[in-house]
Amino acid sequence: MIDRLMEQNLREFRSEIAGSIPIPDKIDYERVKFLFQQSLLESEKNSPQYKYQFLCDESEKLIYRCNRMTGEIECYSNRNDK
Repeated sequence: MIDRLMEQNLREFRSEIAGSIPIPDKIDYERVKFLFQQSLLESEKNSPQYKYQFLCDESEKLIYRCNRMTGEIECYSNRNDK
């Protein structure tokens, strides 16, 4: 008896919850991708152009240099741990 009552209450609760959640709009992923690309291009225009980006590997105590024009990555230095 209690099990049936519990099941009935759960069904009612489920329908109430399902009715309160809005149905999501369809998303145009191509448009979202385009907007992100535009945003990135705009921010690139306004930021200074650096030739290198430096990456640090904490575990190996190394610093790598990435040439942003060619994509080449090289070991830049072996830093001292003080």
